[in-house]
Amino acid sequence: MRKVSKIETLIWKLKKNDWSAYIFIIPAMIIVVMFILYPAIWSLVSSFKDVKPLMLRNGGLFEVPGKWIGFKNYLLTFKDYLFWFNHEFCENIILP
Repeated sequence: MRKVSKIETLIWKLKKNDWSAYIFIIPAMIIVVMFILYPAIWSLVSSFKDVKPLMLRNGGLFEVPGKWIGFKNYLLTFKDYLFWFNHEFCENIILP
């Protein structure tokens, strides 16, 4: 049986831990986080707050302005006649 040298062991470890794939994946992950995950989380958090359009200009990058109101926005939406009218219009006229 052949004895494995330390250099061969080191080369094998470097090949085993090949980091070149991560160099190609990291830019894609940064784009996904910037343009998909961050806006989705920011929108979800702002949907539970009392946010007015002019307040968004004064908010920071990671701070959602407004007072926390919980599910009140969703309750008001589901009670609104225009929401259900538009939903029914899209369901019956646009999507048949």
